[in-house]
Amino acid sequence: MTDLGGAVVVVTGGAAGIGAAIAQLAVEHGAAAVCSFDIDRPAGARDGISDLEVDVSDEASVVDGFARVARDHGRVDVLVNNAGLQRVDATERMAADTWNLVVGTHLTGSFLCARSAIPLRVAGGSIVNVSSVAALQGLPGRAPYSAAKAGLLGLTRSLAVELAPRGVRVNAVAPGHTRTPMAERALSGGVVTEAELTQRIPLERLAQPSEIAEVVVFLASSRASYVTGQCLVVDGGWSVQGLLGRPSWV
Repeated sequence: MTDLGGAVVVVTGGAAGIGAAIAQLAVEHGAAAVCSFDIDRPAGARDGISDLEVDVSDEASVVDGFARVARDHGRVDVLVNNAGLQRVDATERMAADTWNLVVGTHLTGSFLCARSAIPLRVAGGSIVNVSSVAALQGLPGRAPYSAAKAGLLGLTRSLAVELAPRGVRVNAVAPGHTRTPMAERALSGGVVTEAELTQRIPLERLAQPSEIAEVVVFLASSRASYVTGQCLVVDGGWSVQGLLGRPSWV
């Protein structure tokens, strides 16, 4: 494939935020079909994107979603596991149901989607798992989110080795703080201020969903034909800045 020309693409969590940006960019890069799996519906119809109501944490829902893709398109060339949610609380107060919800959506959901997509894949296909810098840095109150995102990196590496003989590449992207509906809710709810976030980011701003989408589409395309088992961090330098930050004279 040149870019995504002619590809059948499935994006989970594709109704909003990073997922919506990925789905739109896939269309712009020539995908023949883009299927969005989400429990939420987008604001309106989107050209070139089929919106399917799929709960990635539910095995039967995932199986049904991929059956519909197989019926309509016959195959899957690219799977982007992006669906996710966030729950913030101290571990000592966190209910097991909350842990299961977060891990079940991010990690188990990605496993279920990969398992269903693999039999529909053709040589040269690609899986991109959307992880997070939370997999790389300790963030208080986010134990299930961080654990699930770190687990995605392990899943990425395992599948990369397992599927390489079939010509299928598997990679991950670890976004930093991105201007998404999830981030906006955190900012408006007083969990953290934008100033507090950006002062720890060397590029001094949040990412736009389109900037994360560009990296995902690159990894999914033939331009990354010799890249597999890797994680690209897209965080404006957040994960490499030391605790002291930058001195005033910089």
